[in-house]
Amino acid sequence: SSEQDKSAERRQKLLARQQLLARKKNKKANIGKAPLVRATNLRPGASPKSFASPRQAGSTFSFGETGSTATRGSTGSVMSPGRDVPGGLSTPLRKEGKTTTTEVEKNLASMGISTTYDPTPKKDVAETKPQSLGVSEIKSTGNRKKFLTSPLPTGVKLMCNVKRVNHGTFSPPTYECYMLEGQKEVFIMASRKRPKNRTSNYILSMDAKDLMDKDSPNFLGKLRSNTMGTTFVVYDNGASVKDMQTKGKALQMRKELASISYEPNLLFNRGPRVMTVSVPAVKETGVHYQFEDSIQGGVLKTAAKNNDRHVVVLKNKKPKWNEQMRAYCLNFHGRVTKASVKNFQLSDDVDGDSVMLQFGKVGQDEFTMDLTYPLSPMQAFGICLSSFDKKKVVD
Repeated sequence: SSEQDKSAERRQKLLARQQLLARKKNKKANIGKAPLVRATNLRPGASPKSFASPRQAGSTFSFGETGSTATRGSTGSVMSPGRDVPGGLSTPLRKEGKTTTTEVEKNLASMGISTTYDPTPKKDVAETKPQSLGVSEIKSTGNRKKFLTSPLPTGVKLMCNVKRVNHGTFSPPTYECYMLEGQKEVFIMASRKRPKNRTSNYILSMDAKDLMDKDSPNFLGKLRSNTMGTTFVVYDNGASVKDMQTKGKALQMRKELASISYEPNLLFNRGPRVMTVSVPAVKETGVHYQFEDSIQGGVLKTAAKNNDRHVVVLKNKKPKWNEQMRAYCLNFHGRVTKASVKNFQLSDDVDGDSVMLQFGKVGQDEFTMDLTYPLSPMQAFGICLSSFDKKKVVD
């Protein structure tokens, strides 16, 4: 009996030591990393005009300090910080079939937040839908390219899904973009990072199997970054300055469609990313102003610094601190359900309700992308691709 007691005591000491080492390892791994973003569904409140659902409870992002969890539900659901379970979700503590209410759950209940998740959609909940763009409008290659490169009309919201298709450890993934047409997904474009380039270089194409040929009729343009990964530029399918000089003037000069800048985090302080995006303004005729590439590059970024009235500057919305949840929160209206530093909202008025582009994670390799005027689908996709790329001095 004494031998058994000694053996049990040794096992307990060994288990306690292993748990202590695991906690120290997790704490060390989190130092200097950018915070993840989690989504919780709060009761309906003041909703941004661009993406608010009429009857659906808003979904909120939280910038947690140690990586956080998320959920989505039409019934106003939230995951409590209880025990971790597979899938990144959390559940209330249970003991012998009875639920023990934690202090955090009491606080959430006082805010009108439910702690149960009901994945079954209610029939009386009206889903947010964009104005019908019509699949027939983009079936032919010509109309499809025009649709992808043209700014959306005022008052039209386009909801898309972005899927990351992995090809193995040593091969870059493919990012496929689908437009939501009712309950169906319609493929509209794809992108993939070109290997063996000095800087990050993504090809955008209307064909997921034709992503390396810039001379293809499916070629839409590309996204390119600087060496440090702090600045990205989206180009159309025109020729670069170098190609114009070597291959002749018969080619059309490429144009800058968007410039994305990430604020460097030189001290590696924990906090959400800070983005600034410059895009051409839209003329009265419904087309973007054109900014041709130059030898120095950065045409859009320079124009924005000079307060050019033909440029629209968008910034990511800053979250607000929630004392009850001990986290930074930002409303995403149920369109995002997973924690990720890639999640963001862009607006020309960060203190107002308008949102021009929002992007966030809903699965291991699944994301949502919602955009509106003055962006085109291609511009929005290029901006979201920059969020995937690794950034040496940002995160």
